[in-house]
Amino acid sequence: MKLIATITMVSMCTGVRAALAAEPVFFPAKQQTTEQMQQDKIYCQGWAHEQVKASDTAAAKTPENNGVKTAAKGAAIGAAGGAIGGDAGKGAAIGAVVGGVAGRRNQNRAEAGKDQAVADYYYRSLSGCMEGKGYSVR
Repeated sequence: MKLIATITMVSMCTGVRAALAAEPVFFPAKQQTTEQMQQDKIYCQGWAHEQVKASDTAAAKTPENNGVKTAAKGAAIGAAGGAIGGDAGKGAAIGAVVGGVAGRRNQNRAEAGKDQAVADYYYRSLSGCMEGKGYSVR
């Protein structure tokens, strides 16, 4: 539960609005009591959290985008364009600003994708655990 709260808080603070996966609903399939279902869900939430922590697949799938690198590329392109137009410095400044904005936008998209991948992996792990304990998942 802490993981989802952290993902939500990070998304809100960075302005990223990732459509996180919806939490699955569990139904007792083997006459489990409400108390047993609560205990099993708490256990499976902890297990799923450990699976997410141990897995680096979500992080490996998300490329790191660096706004500084993109700004530098924009500055170089802007300087070249500005040199043609007669003012390389002004072109470089404009290119750096545009490149920086583009780099930050790309970084936000990458972070949102990573958040989504983590949430998906968590819920798949949670669902698998609950199915293994005899619950149907929707």
